[in-house]
Amino acid sequence: RGSLMLSIEGNDIDEDVRELQYSFINIFFLVSLLTLILGFIFSRRITSPISNLAKEADKITNSRGKTDVNFMVYFKRNDEIGDLARSLNKMTKNLWERLDAIAFFAADVSHELKNPLTSLNSASELLSNNKISELDKQLLINNMSKDIGRMNKLISDISNYTKTKAELEIENFEYVK
Repeated sequence: RGSLMLSIEGNDIDEDVRELQYSFINIFFLVSLLTLILGFIFSRRITSPISNLAKEADKITNSRGKTDVNFMVYFKRNDEIGDLARSLNKMTKNLWERLDAIAFFAADVSHELKNPLTSLNSASELLSNNKISELDKQLLINNMSKDIGRMNKLISDISNYTKTKAELEIENFEYVK
């Protein structure tokens, strides 16, 4: 039976501890740098598409007519950015459809209002010309009265339509929190 005694000088232990501390510091800075790089890459992967979608939405806002927007790039994504791109595309199509419907409605209303106005104008010119009989004057006045009633009805119908349409739109309106 015996004993074995090993001894290491204190300087060797201090040097080993310093090397270990140096290794931990190097690992810490390497992990921190890697975290920053990966954070930047992942944040760009999220912010870059959102910035691009915002620019495309701004094109719609600043355009005076239909403009080409490029939401399709993000359609294949199965994440929130893809959902946002699909929603923006749908919203844009609905916007253009509504604008087309408004333009068609305005043209139709204009046409419907011009018909009685033209008739009224013609009747007033004939009445100012004193070469027509009293019977014809009475017929013209009756026609003018009908045209005025027709215009009044058209204007009331348009007013009722736009009021009802606005109420329906407001009813479907939902605040997003």
